[in-house]
Amino acid sequence: KLTIESVQLKRGTAAAWTAKNPVLKAGEPGLETDTRKLKFGDGATAWDALDYWGGGADVALDAVIAALDLDAVIDGGVITAGA
Repeated sequence: KLTIESVQLKRGTAAAWTAKNPVLKAGEPGLETDTRKLKFGDGATAWDALDYWGGGADVALDAVIAALDLDAVIDGGVITAGA
């Protein structure tokens, strides 16, 4: 079982991500705070062309935590495990 004290994600609203349209580093996560959807960068593709985590499915952050089998609390984009 993976144990994490605290993880800080890059985050912003869907509109803010779309407006900035950044290229995330390979493996770097980006969270839409209003939709609670997550994308991972590949180092080359702009935000608007990346699929949401799960191959394009609308996967909520809660599903990420469940998939990682973490006991966590989500507060303002910060995931604190074991809380």
